[in-house]
Amino acid sequence: MARTILGILIGALAATLALVGAAYAFAEIHRWPGPAEWAEADLLADFTHAMPLPALACLLGGLALAALVGGALAARIANPHRGGAALVIGALLTSAVIFQATLFAQPEWLVVAGMLLPMPFATLAAWLAMPRAGFETRPA
Repeated sequence: MARTILGILIGALAATLALVGAAYAFAEIHRWPGPAEWAEADLLADFTHAMPLPALACLLGGLALAALVGGALAARIANPHRGGAALVIGALLTSAVIFQATLFAQPEWLVVAGMLLPMPFATLAAWLAMPRAGFETRPA
């Protein structure tokens, strides 16, 4: 049980770092909203709807990368519950997308894609982290 919790915590930290990296890539493509845009909901909605497609691709790519990296680390560390630990990371990322969608307006397709991406990538990460039959592993 302790390995599962530790795997989830380290996977969540790795997913957070992947999302921060995606935010830096986003900042290289498009500017962040200014203080006036954060204060007015209409200005923030206009800013969000005017974002270029490569900037939105950075956000979605970062979300998929966060689910893959965080899920793989969680599954690798949580030995007895590999799939469950990776799915917790996917669920945390999905809930973060839902929470973000309630804070400010953004394109509907971005919210839907953001909600659908983390779980399949976390499942893929769990599948990739599982040991394969026929390959001998070295004892730790």
